[in-house]
Amino acid sequence: MTNLNEPISKAFDGHSSSVYAVDYSPRGKYIASAARDVVNIWSLEANKLVISFKADSNVISLSWSPNGQFLVICLFSGD
Repeated sequence: MTNLNEPISKAFDGHSSSVYAVDYSPRGKYIASAARDVVNIWSLEANKLVISFKADSNVISLSWSPNGQFLVICLFSGD
């Protein structure tokens, strides 16, 4: 588990444009990031990209569910 009170000293390369939203999973195992219409989920323990998802529209925000099982994304299109 990652201590969420300490800054991350890792770089995550994987987006080709500016990142608009970032959120930690509740247990600190993952970090989700969004740039335009791409959402990436990174493993903080392995320091690698776990999954990349292309949305139907630009992502304006994202948030993990309290139990960490779901990642909710809000699209610019309103979907």
